[in-house]
Amino acid sequence: MANKANKSLATDITTIFAMSDRTTNSTINYMLNKFIDDCKYNINQKELKKADIHAEAQEIIKNKDGTSAEGSPHFNADDLVKLENNWHWHNSQQDTVEQLLQYLQLQSQALFPEEHSKSKSIASSIEFFSKSA
Repeated sequence: MANKANKSLATDITTIFAMSDRTTNSTINYMLNKFIDDCKYNINQKELKKADIHAEAQEIIKNKDGTSAEGSPHFNADDLVKLENNWHWHNSQQDTVEQLLQYLQLQSQALFPEEHSKSKSIASSIEFFSKSA
């Protein structure tokens, strides 16, 4: 995927935009990072939604003998299948966004290598001081 990343979006952006212009460079960096952050947010939200679906399914399963456990929905196999399908749908969406995130991060690294090297050095400094505290 690294080769594809370096020969597609990053190449197109550098061809279309004057990346030497500071305003253009920072705008594209900002927008690409915004898209990356939105992907991360979406992944987290899908994870929460899948956890909610799992919890709802567990509530239904608790009452599988048909006796009404207080607050638990009555067991219904069709509802359980719907929840499973819904979980798989969210999981599939999450997988797609995770692939998109990886692709965008590669694009960002190809476009802004100096920014990523700064980020790595800052992260290692934070890690050093976190460990030594």
